[in-house]
Amino acid sequence: MKQWKGLMKKEWKTMKVSLYLVLILNVTAVFLIPFLLDEWAGIPRIEVSIVIGFVWLMFQTILAAILLLTSLEKDMKQPELWLHSTASIFKLTGAKYTLSFLITVISITWNGLLLIISVSVGSHQLGVSLGELIQIGIYFAGLSALSTIPYMVIAFFFWTIYQLLKPYLKTFASAVSFLLFLLLPAFLGLLQKFVNQLPRFGELPFPMPNNLAWAMESGGEASFYFESGDIYASDILLIIVLIALVYVGSTKWFEKKVRL
Repeated sequence: MKQWKGLMKKEWKTMKVSLYLVLILNVTAVFLIPFLLDEWAGIPRIEVSIVIGFVWLMFQTILAAILLLTSLEKDMKQPELWLHSTASIFKLTGAKYTLSFLITVISITWNGLLLIISVSVGSHQLGVSLGELIQIGIYFAGLSALSTIPYMVIAFFFWTIYQLLKPYLKTFASAVSFLLFLLLPAFLGLLQKFVNQLPRFGELPFPMPNNLAWAMESGGEASFYFESGDIYASDILLIIVLIALVYVGSTKWFEKKVRL
């Protein structure tokens, strides 16, 4: 436990500036930009705040991956940190994963609170209640937070490939790694076809906002429709297994790279 705390403190020293930065960016996205557009272009602040706030919320699904790769790149400049550490490679990378995820969750939560404040203090009236808007926000915030995990694993996988190719391909390593990344949608499509052939079990209700809409005071109307769906325990289990396998495989590959 002491070793884990030490690793987390080390990562915090590296990433705390990133946390402060994303918190400021949230304020800029939800408050400053909408205010300026309202003043200069006459676009209602609350409309812009909601649109930008939700777009920024979805963008934060890749924030954890960016933080993770930034931390890894910084440590690659000091390979002795990996070679002389008594912690396992899984602890070393796990600390980076954990803090990247926590910072992203804090940023997503802060983004949601700012949106609530923006809607609450505004005189602009929406066609839905604040409670319904919070319900939509929680739904998207939850999806964004959960999405960060596979995105981090995928980013780490291709970053590891790049590190393995770099000694041999030099400047072409990044191009080859990027081309391999472009093949990912095709691979995921084939994987989806295979998964669809597997038997499913453990059907679970999936909570989702249903047919919510809001009307803008200006007369325009923006409608959001959500259909209830179901998920299966087998699908969740398969996703967890695949993510774990990719993480373990990438980490072992990375360990070989470090030991070279």
